[in-house]
Amino acid sequence: TDAYLWCPHKREMAEKLGHKVLPLAPYSPELNPIEKVWANIKRYLRTVLSDYARFDDALLSYFNFN
Repeated sequence: TDAYLWCPHKREMAEKLGHKVLPLAPYSPELNPIEKVWANIKRYLRTVLSDYARFDDALLSYFNFN
């Protein structure tokens, strides 16, 4: 089965609005910009995780730009 068919309702809604749903390759981070964001977050966490007692504090520190 094609991965992009996992939610027929959303596919049908997109097609009703005149959009064509295309499948992505199984692993295609260059076509999915959020993958770059996750890579940056993971890289950051590897450098600061030992400075925090809790993971959620370390994660939130990524978004603290002060």
